[in-house]
Amino acid sequence: MFTFPLSDAPELVRAAREDAGMTQAELARAAGTTQSVVSAVESGKRAPSAALLDRLLRAAHLRPSVPLERYADAVLDAAHARHLDAVRVFGSLVAGTDDESSDV
Repeated sequence: MFTFPLSDAPELVRAAREDAGMTQAELARAAGTTQSVVSAVESGKRAPSAALLDRLLRAAHLRPSVPLERYADAVLDAAHARHLDAVRVFGSLVAGTDDESSDV
């Protein structure tokens, strides 16, 4: 199960869906829900449960580079707070060929 703050759901779901080249209706079908639910989550009108957020992100085949882009500053801040200076991303993420099974 993915673990992201539920408050980030609108941005993450939209970014994952657009990255996958899916419409809201296509994502809804893949996740076993309705287009109106996807729309409500993306607009922030509906806070999804952790299980629904997980289903939506899995159905969109969330690539690690999508949330990494969202959280890059927080990752760097956490690293610097621990006196880590040379934080690097490598492999398929840098090449832009990561997929849902890639690791960071």
